[in-house]
Amino acid sequence: MRNPVQNIYIKKVEKKKMFGYEKDELWNTVTKTYPNVSQFWKYGKTEFLKQPVYSREYPPCKFCE
Repeated sequence: MRNPVQNIYIKKVEKKKMFGYEKDELWNTVTKTYPNVSQFWKYGKTEFLKQPVYSREYPPCKFCE
């Protein structure tokens, strides 16, 4: 559906020394990779499209009157 299929990276900021730097710096380090993620995540296209569209009415607000 013209959206990219790509890897998704979960990152964490860590203070560490990297090659070429003299002191500790903050770096984004990858903790987990989800390969080949499509717009439908782990669902099939037809299963995903059967669900209602996300909007102000769905899912219903539990705290609104």
